[in-house]
Amino acid sequence: MKFFLKNAILSFLIVLLFSCNILSEKNSIEIPMSDGIKLKAELWLPSRIGSFPVLLERTPYNRKEIIKMHQHFVNKGYAVLV
Repeated sequence: MKFFLKNAILSFLIVLLFSCNILSEKNSIEIPMSDGIKLKAELWLPSRIGSFPVLLERTPYNRKEIIKMHQHFVNKGYAVLV
């Protein structure tokens, strides 16, 4: 239950950032966990301003390299968090 609540809060904060249009096209972000560890992630956004549906992927490899699949979804209007 604790894990679900933490993820729900994190998802809410990410949606809030998108709705406020604070973020630019690509960002490196850190997501703090309850044990003090910070997970690093890359965030790609479409070039237009607005709110976007989010695709979330977690991987320990190549988070900085955008691949064709990610670029395809960004071009279709999705935000991608890797």
